Amino acid sequence: MRRISFLILIVAILAIQYISLVQAVSNATLKTWYYLGMKAELQDYLNLGPGDKVCQGFKPPRSWTVDKISLYAEYSAGVEGVEKEKNITIQSVSYIYVELREGGPDGTLLAYGTVYIGYLDWYDVQLSSQVTLSPDKWYYIVAYSPYDSWNIYYHYDGQPNNDGPAGINRFGYWESLSVDLLTRYHATYTIDSTRIQQLKTLAQTYKPSLRFETGMIYFPCDFYYDLDIDVDNNTDNYPSEEWKKLEKLRVFIHIEEYSFSDEDGIGPAIAIEYWFYYVYNIYYIGGSLTYEHPHDWELHLVVFVDQYDTSNVVLLKTGVHGGLYSRSWEDAIERSGTHVTVFIVHDSHAADIDRDIPKEGWDGDGVFISYDDSRYKEIYVWDSEPCEYEDTFNGEVYCRITNWEGAHVYWDTFSQYWWAKDYGSVSVAWHKDAWDEPGVTYY
Repeated sequence: MRRISFLILIVAILAIQYISLVQAVSNATLKTWYYLGMKAELQDYLNLGPGDKVCQGFKPPRSWTVDKISLYAEYSAGVEGVEKEKNITIQSVSYIYVELREGGPDGTLLAYGTVYIGYLDWYDVQLSSQVTLSPDKWYYIVAYSPYDSWNIYYHYDGQPNNDGPAGINRFGYWESLSVDLLTRYHATYTIDSTRIQQLKTLAQTYKPSLRFETGMIYFPCDFYYDLDIDVDNNTDNYPSEEWKKLEKLRVFIHIEEYSFSDEDGIGPAIAIEYWFYYVYNIYYIGGSLTYEHPHDWELHLVVFVDQYDTSNVVLLKTGVHGGLYSRSWEDAIERSGTHVTVFIVHDSHAADIDRDIPKEGWDGDGVFISYDDSRYKEIYVWDSEPCEYEDTFNGEVYCRITNWEGAHVYWDTFSQYWWAKDYGSVSVAWHKDAWDEPGVTYY
């Protein structure tokens, strides 16, 4: 009887541990800018006078909450074509009203906002309230200025109204437009544990192999690799033996769904981000030392796969000195099935999918780490904004991060959930713009 009770106790303890593990990855909160037209598709603009209205309809692909709308637009002095070009240096602003309506451009008003626009760019409008959208309903972005002239841009690719109907109202009634206005909206949504595991499998499917340049001193690791909460001594504690360095290999993985690359005209896509932390960075130009610093967070690779066909890689991005370079799957000179090889420079850790790395040379091949090397371990950080809050301990700032899983190095509750934020002048990965907007051109 005692043996049975003891076994029940052990099973109960294991069950509690299992539940805790499941709860840690039971859901994740993600964000996206969902584009209804992108800069890469830009073809022309509509010149609008005071009181003229435009609308862009859409049905969301899923249920989510919207808090911002954005327009690709510019101020106009009321002139078009060649005359507009002549007056390009005469810069002012237009005051634009933006509305989110349900059912039609004159349908139920859900939220609204205003924005001043100047030079051609994306202009974000904070809505008066957050709105939860349903995938079975039509919504309309309506924009106008009661006072000023302005231009909104559009594209026509032979398949107008990809996301929904567009229209214009100049004379008190709506007329259909066979274009897609360059608009987007910012959405927040939650994924469950089943989806998380699907995305985890996808990340493993496309996990890159690593080819380090000869002479590599610092290999990627966890920031707590040395079992010390103080990251300022990470360089001092870094081992000298190469085999010990390679035993500490880590990759931080973050995934965003419904991602777009505005400059490339790509999306919606699932963007799989592979981030790497190095304890030290050295950057040479022309053989002379120009810049070095402790800590280095690098985004070596982003794999964009079609949102609805994950076997289709639609874009790759590689990181070099803070810039993200767009590449195709065919650009990778080494592939093993679904795994490309990333080539990494030994000092600055700039990376690309061939040896011709922008702004860098290549001294020769060094250590190769296959995607399935047991030393090359993953740490998954799921939320678009993983830092729940910040606090200061012993003069250092830490982020409270609980929604992660994988091979993060920790030895107590503090190191498990409190992750160092301060890395001198180097921003941590989850505070970089590319973390939740992988389609940008920088990180």
